[in-house]
Parts: sequence; structure tokens; C-alpha cells
Amino acid sequence: MNGMMRIACVLTVLIAVSGLGAPMMAQEAGAATEREIMEWLERDSASTRTNNKANPNSVAEFLFASNGALLERSRAGATREFDWVDVNPKYVSVVPLVDGQAAVAMYYAEGRLQFKGGPAINDYRTRASRTFVKRDGEWRCVTEHYSPLMGGSGVTAGSRVNSDGPGTGSGGDKVRVADRATGGSMVMPLPETDTVREVRQVINRGYARTRNQNRSLPGELGRLVFHSDGGFMKRNGSMDVLEFDSYNVEPYHIQVIPLVEGEAAVAMYYAQGSMKPKGFTLTPDYRVRVTETFVKKFGQWRRQTEHWSRMQGAGGVSQTPDPDAKPEEAPANKEAFSKSDPAIDAARRAVGLYLAGDIDGWRDCFTWGANFNHNTWGRDSKPIGELAKLHKTFHENIKSVSLGRQNFEVVTLWNGGRHVHGWLQFNTEYKDGQKDERVVFCSWGVNDRNKLWYEWAIYDTEGMPKLAPYGK
Repeated sequence: MNGMMRIACVLTVLIAVSGLGAPMMAQEAGAATEREIMEWLERDSASTRTNNKANPNSVAEFLFASNGALLERSRAGATREFDWVDVNPKYVSVVPLVDGQAAVAMYYAEGRLQFKGGPAINDYRTRASRTFVKRDGEWRCVTEHYSPLMGGSGVTAGSRVNSDGPGTGSGGDKVRVADRATGGSMVMPLPETDTVREVRQVINRGYARTRNQNRSLPGELGRLVFHSDGGFMKRNGSMDVLEFDSYNVEPYHIQVIPLVEGEAAVAMYYAQGSMKPKGFTLTPDYRVRVTETFVKKFGQWRRQTEHWSRMQGAGGVSQTPDPDAKPEEAPANKEAFSKSDPAIDAARRAVGLYLAGDIDGWRDCFTWGANFNHNTWGRDSKPIGELAKLHKTFHENIKSVSLGRQNFEVVTLWNGGRHVHGWLQFNTEYKDGQKDERVVFCSWGVNDRNKLWYEWAIYDTEGMPKLAPYGK
């Protein structure tokens, strides 16, 4: 294999396995939001320790408390009062959802506290997820989810956490936004908006698909996750999936709170049923509280963070190895390289339909959920339908396009994943008379039905004609 091909193989592994992060410009854009939230948490923590009372901006309207209780919704002006408190946030991770407008912070809270009139908690150690929006130039907390870190304690069962009515310590009633299995509690949903309906649909469809397939899809998991076992935060890659021997879990009472309508939202709900992760024991009484954040990118809602915690008296995800599970044999190494394969035929067919201007036929070469990246990395991928629109615009602006020199190969990874590489020379004449010759390196992932599930391309946009839609 020559040097160029070896480089291509390395690029394939980076794309398909590691799930590289967002481009540098996006990282820089979110840096200010991340810094502001970190500073906000430091100031808020210091103020609460000094005054034994939380600021109104820091008390969320929606709360999953660390005692495993039902979701609570507090009225405007609610506060949180203590006899004494010495709790500090540690190892904070901030995910900007909409830069300068919405964000989520996930961290550990450790120390000791005593709510006004309540028992002392000297080993308070929890996992925290809090969402924020910026209103009138100030960051305000919208939702909070706390759950005990394994070996630590949260607030005690039955504790009153928030006081409705500023400074009273025993003010008006909180509103429970879900009922127990026996029913009877008041349900206070937010107004229905497109964001509420769309995010709820994404959640319901995801559970239905997992029940049917006993596995999640690549790209479906949040980047940062607190699982219901009480463990540390986990970071997921773009190709990570969850697999189960059995999965019969359904979501209940999904409360979707838009943070920025049409752009970012947080969902808080319950999940109940039974589940058996691969290699672990069955949890027959799986009943958890869930907080998930979403952002809308290129028309699709994508999960960003997740926080799962078990309800009082219920089970969370099992971390006990299944003693009856048979040890899995190491999979055979399927690494291979070829210049002739049905996967190459699938890529050639897609290129041929593109050249012919049959973009609907080209689209049919891809899976329903296929994505593409052109001159970008990893999580900046877009739905393949967006590329179809560019291709149609391209053909509206040209007289002809043909393929000059070309070279195709297929690389099969150790797990059997096939990735086709193409070095392609396109010769184009535009309707304004300009002619363009351009070399493109393209990589496609091909599934076992010879459908393309991603397209990744690199090309130089310098000097690209104005009528070309690919340089914009």
C-alpha cells in the first residue's frame, strides 16, 4: 500500500472510530459561554456559603432533588435556605447549547449542609446537572438534577429543598409535575410548541427503536452522561452505542422545556420497565429520573447531555456482571484492502448518478440517517439531504460535468466496517462559461446492505467559480 493510501486509512480510522470533536472555530465561539458559566458557579457557591441562602437566579423552576423524589416545579421567587452550608462544585464541565444564550453544566457537589429546620448532612456528595439561559444579560438556572455519587449522600427523603416565596422558609406549595403510578398528583405541562412536540417525538421514537433492536444507534447518545449507577461522568464518542440482552423500558410524563425555541431544549421525565445490559444482570424494577439536553442542528434534534438517577426504592442500570454470561470470544480480525468489492460498486453508482444529475437516485444510495462532512471534522456533520440540495443547485448552474482520472479502493477495519476511498478529478463547465478542474478525496462508509451511511470529502475551494455551491 503506497503512502497516500496509508494516510487515507488513518483518516478512515479517525472518522469512523474516534469521533473527533467540533472544529476549532466552534470551540472558540463557545469558550466565552463556558467561562461565564464557570465564573457564575463560583460566585453563586461563595454567595450561598456566606449568606446561607441561594440567590433567586440560582434556584431552578424545575428540580429533580438528590433524594430520588418526583420532579418539582417551584414558583417564581423561590429560594433555598440553610442553617449552614459548605458545598463546593468540583470538576465542572460546561456544554454551550446556543452560544451566549443557553448552556448546561455538569459537575460534582461535595461538602456538608443543613437545610433550615432539617437534619445535618455531613457527607453530602452528589452529581449535578444544571441548565442555564441568559435573560436581560444575566445567566439564570432553569433546571436542576441532583443524584448521590456512589458512596456519598444526597438530601434525605421528604426534605423540603426549595422555599416558594422569597425568604419565608416555609412558603407556598411546590407543584409536582408528574404523578406516581397510582396517579392523583397535579400535572402542569408547559404550552405545546414545535420544540416541545419535536423533542418529545425524538425521545419516544428512540425508546421504541431500542426496544425493537436491543441497542441504541451511533450518534444517539449524549456527549456527557451521568448513568443511574451513581458513578462518575462518562464521555461518549460519536460511534458509541448501548447494547442489551433485553430492553423493555418506556418513558413517562415527558416535560420538555425550551431553552431557545427551535434551537435548544431540556427534557425531564421518568423511564420505567426492565432491562439487561449485555454482560450484566437483569434489573426487573428499573425506574429512573432522566434529564437530557438537545440542540437542533441542520433540522435534526441531537442529544448533548444525559443525567439518569434512580427513584426512591427503585433500581438503576445494573453494574453486576452476569455470572451465567458466556465469555465472548475475541472477534476475528477482518482487516483487508481491495480494489474490487461490492462496496466500491455502491460508491461508483452514487458518483455516476451525481454526474448524470439524478440527485434523487443519488440520495437513494444512502441510508435514511446518513450524514456528510465536507472539509470539516466529526460532530459538525450534516444530514445527507442538505448535500442533495447543494448537488441540485450545482446542476442548475452547469452545462456539463464529467469525471477524469479516478481511483477507488476499499479498506475493511478489524470489526468488518467497510470504508471506500475515492480520488476523483471533476471537470466542470458552468453556464457563465467558466471551466473548472478539481480533485476531490472522498470517503464513504458502507453497511452490510451496500448502502452508504456517511460521506466525508476534502477539496480545495480556492478559485472555485462563483456559481459553484460547494465553496460557500
